[in-house]
Amino acid sequence: MKKSAFTMLELVFVIVVVGILAAALIPRMDRDTLYEATEHLLSHIKYTQHLALIDNVYDANNVNWFQNRWRITLDSTNSQYAISKGVTTNGVYAQDPLKHVAMNGMAGDNDYDLNDKYSVTINAGGGVNTTKLAFDNLGRPYLFTAANPTTPTLYLLTANFDINVSDGTETATIRMRPETGYAYICWPGDTCP
Repeated sequence: MKKSAFTMLELVFVIVVVGILAAALIPRMDRDTLYEATEHLLSHIKYTQHLALIDNVYDANNVNWFQNRWRITLDSTNSQYAISKGVTTNGVYAQDPLKHVAMNGMAGDNDYDLNDKYSVTINAGGGVNTTKLAFDNLGRPYLFTAANPTTPTLYLLTANFDINVSDGTETATIRMRPETGYAYICWPGDTCP
């Protein structure tokens, strides 16, 4: 009479495979909200630049054509932002490609309100309450805090621009380079080149 049973090697192999699957499939319980918020904001800055690259707003019949550039407006007071084309009073906001809603944190949309969604704060422009970061059809960044520009090259970014994202204990920095608009993240403890 032949008995069939698992060998010790087979049992160990099954336990190892189940352990690997459990480690891969169980979601992380601890969230790094600083990481999530910083990546979220950086991706939307790059999305704004992408919109500007594919939408040349030059209009020979409009002397103020450059005021219609795609921009991301950062509200440091409330840690919110909105992506719009030109002056926001005309209501031309970027549409979220997944949810098909206006990307406007100032209108109460939680996805674009970093304080409500991630419990972080942003500081853009060295303490200025509202900062507008616009891009032209070449992806070059323009930075202004007050009125709209009055000439096409006014407010062209000429030095590195930093946006600080803080969770209260640590601060990450999104740094944007002049001319190219290349943006990247400097994590806490890292030297930001």
